[in-house]
Amino acid sequence: RPEFALDEGLEHIGQMPQLKLLDLRGCMSISDEGLQYLKGLKKLRSLKIRSFISDKGLAHLKDLTGLKGLALEDTQVSDDGMKALAGLVNLEDLSLFRSFVSDAGFEHLEKLTKLKQFSARDLAFTGTGLKHLKGAADLWKLDLSETAVDDTALVHLKNHPRLRYLNLWHTQITDAGLEELAKNTNLETLNLKDIGLTDAGLKHLAGLKKLKSLDLEGNPITDAGLVSLGKMTGLKKLVIT
Repeated sequence: RPEFALDEGLEHIGQMPQLKLLDLRGCMSISDEGLQYLKGLKKLRSLKIRSFISDKGLAHLKDLTGLKGLALEDTQVSDDGMKALAGLVNLEDLSLFRSFVSDAGFEHLEKLTKLKQFSARDLAFTGTGLKHLKGAADLWKLDLSETAVDDTALVHLKNHPRLRYLNLWHTQITDAGLEELAKNTNLETLNLKDIGLTDAGLKHLAGLKKLKSLDLEGNPITDAGLVSLGKMTGLKKLVIT
């Protein structure tokens, strides 16, 4: 690990007013206190962090309103910490991976209407919080993998007519839920790995004419189910193992 991966290093980085992109994902030793040095980076457009920072540390970033991309990985951030993101209204790409954020925290994201890419991966998340993203009409990429998202959450996808990429790997989606999912006819990439999908559910996907990539790994699909796939003439990538 490089020596600048400590808070002292962040103090020096904070003296770079022209900085636009900052990737700290290799700096696991930075703390809440260290993030205070980034408050003055008003031209920062992309920030990526992987460390055990908490709500206290995230609060230091609330005035970085020029941010368009933010990734928070392996943090201790909770629902309350999401308040710090409420004013980052220029965000277009937000990634939350392994933290303590649940559906309740999503209420603080309602004003992030410019979001185009959103990832809520490996969170204690059921999908009800997606209603708070209804204003993000330009959202085209959504990753909800490794969460407790179930069929009831899929109704919220109608708020995102431009959705082209959807990752539901290792979620609680069932065959029945795919009927609602299939209404998203602009989908081009769909990951349904390890959800217990059967031949019955696969039939619902036949109408996704724009689909180019489909991952069905880890599902009990039989030869009979493959008949439905024959109608997907635009597929370029198919994973079945």
